[in-house]
Amino acid sequence: MAKIKKGEHKSILTEFKKGCIPLNKGNGKKYGIKIICKTCKKEYIRTKNKGSIYCSKKCQGNDIEWKEKMSVDFKKRGHRPPAEFMTGNHMKGSKNHNWKGGLCSSNRKLRVSLNWKIWRNKVFERDSFVCCECKTKGGLLHPHHIIPVKECLDTNRIDLVFDINNGLTLCYKCHMNLHGLFKKEN
Repeated sequence: MAKIKKGEHKSILTEFKKGCIPLNKGNGKKYGIKIICKTCKKEYIRTKNKGSIYCSKKCQGNDIEWKEKMSVDFKKRGHRPPAEFMTGNHMKGSKNHNWKGGLCSSNRKLRVSLNWKIWRNKVFERDSFVCCECKTKGGLLHPHHIIPVKECLDTNRIDLVFDINNGLTLCYKCHMNLHGLFKKEN
């Protein structure tokens, strides 16, 4: 094996290229190759990415030729362009694999609405976060409708659903007892 003299390199890959100053040399300044940006025509120093012809990702995104090329490349591979992924539109509505034709009960829509949350909080605040049956404060509280939601929806009296006077604050156990869902022990 031949000895390597000082200043010689084992490989062509480790040799310095003409016109490129090593990054670890110099007095604190950026070193690399001076290039003119394809989009904004601003002169910048390319240090790492050898194939880059843009000074920033913003300039790259503003280049119409690059956008068209990427769009064609994605379509060839059967993918959607990146902009569609960013917005999340490819997974909304009927494009989602869990789509069941827009099925959602009116009861479910009602209980996830903002009006429901406001009504619930107002009922709790009116009763000072105390169960109306057993008088325990805090814990797992449920809002209870005096006139049931189903009855209000059947008679088209939606205003009663969000009426504070149609609500009670109950703890979990009292609410389940009221609806007969707990088995009472003898």
